[in-house]
Amino acid sequence: MLGQLSYATEVTALLCMAFFHWRNRTRRSLLLLVLLMGVVAVETVNHFQLLPRHGLALLNGVVVFEFCCYALFYRWSIRTTWHRQVLLAGLVAFLTLAVLNSLLGQSFTGTIQTHTYIGGALLAIVGVLFYFHEVLLVRAPAMPLYKHYYLWVSMGLFLFLAADVPVMMILNYMIEHRISLTEWPVLSVKLIASSMYYLTYALGLAWTRTE
Repeated sequence: MLGQLSYATEVTALLCMAFFHWRNRTRRSLLLLVLLMGVVAVETVNHFQLLPRHGLALLNGVVVFEFCCYALFYRWSIRTTWHRQVLLAGLVAFLTLAVLNSLLGQSFTGTIQTHTYIGGALLAIVGVLFYFHEVLLVRAPAMPLYKHYYLWVSMGLFLFLAADVPVMMILNYMIEHRISLTEWPVLSVKLIASSMYYLTYALGLAWTRTE
């Protein structure tokens, strides 16, 4: 049930982002559109078990792709020079972590790469915080905050990742110690947080049409 809800919200987010990009045609909206297309494509493959043998590889691949897109998105969204430099250095460090983790740590095709995920999530959280600083403190707001579409998306992403990072750490512990996932429904927290995040694409669209 929760899995179907999460998948439905991802498709909804993709449709909302496609409309938003059609109205605005910026590189940031295009980047988020491509990101959501990749997420929905992989989730569709996994949801309908089209490539069961390659499910983990696709999931790990989209994780790397997703967090690279978030890093670029927030780097394009801020003007503060040292914030942009931090995000660029963080992106390089994240890609290095992803490669090293695949070669020396967790199998790319045999397990969920939680170390890579957590590293990417922390990078995205830093990007969101830099964006909040940019919008709230650096720029003079030209319109009410609730009309900033990317602010809605960023708030949803921050709350999702704040919940998901500890969830992934718990999942990693449970998998390493061969604890049954049925003993603690931690995946439900992940799916609920994910659904709430992707719904912000629709909620933001209800308030604004431009960034």
